[in-house]
Amino acid sequence: MFWYVCIPFLFSAVVLVVFYWAILRESVRRKEEYERRRHDEIQKLQYEHINRDIQTTRRLRHDMRHHMNAIADMAADNNCAAITAYISELTGLFTRSETAWYCNNLTINGLLQNYIGRAEDEGITCTVNAACGELSVHPVDLTVILGNALENSVRAAAACSNKWLRVEIGVVGSSLAIQVANSCEGVHFAKGMHGAQFLPAEAFISDRAGGGFGLRSIALAAEKYDGEAAFCYNAGENSFTARILLNLIPVTGQ
Repeated sequence: MFWYVCIPFLFSAVVLVVFYWAILRESVRRKEEYERRRHDEIQKLQYEHINRDIQTTRRLRHDMRHHMNAIADMAADNNCAAITAYISELTGLFTRSETAWYCNNLTINGLLQNYIGRAEDEGITCTVNAACGELSVHPVDLTVILGNALENSVRAAAACSNKWLRVEIGVVGSSLAIQVANSCEGVHFAKGMHGAQFLPAEAFISDRAGGGFGLRSIALAAEKYDGEAAFCYNAGENSFTARILLNLIPVTGQ
């Protein structure tokens, strides 16, 4: 009699456990799917923002060249040799930043032209070593990864007394390696985190109004290629470094 009572009870209990477990798993799946869609939307907005920013910067530089040329002509008519030389130098700076060629990947080259040009305008000393051609990485993902890294770097370096920025990009084996390092005079860590070591994006908190998604977007884009992204703030050197590794399958060019 005991087993006749217990067996249905145990069976019902097992069914309930399985039922609630299935509900919990579906809830977790839906939450993860929602977070993924949310971050995809944020990345799309960032991609559009970066591209608008690049186009705006190009238009401003184009207009500025015309203004400088007009002023140079007027100064030359009045024999203002010193003013003419000064303005010509400024015009040359704008021209070099737009026409500099860094690598054969058009997306990466365009991003470098824009952000390195902006960095130089801010008086930041830049060193760039980029060697890559066509890649099996979608241009949107490249823009999100490199655009966010460079934008953060230019902003941080511009606020320093010692302004510098170093970029290294290349294909190593079957992976694309990106390292962006810059001068930086402070970051905000998440609770329990500290510097002088490479940490995930979650270890850092943005001090921008409304928060920032730059590092997290870089990490999520890297995950699409079974890659990884890590970041390090070194207080002793006043530097911040972003390292991103993307697996390339296949590697289509170098």
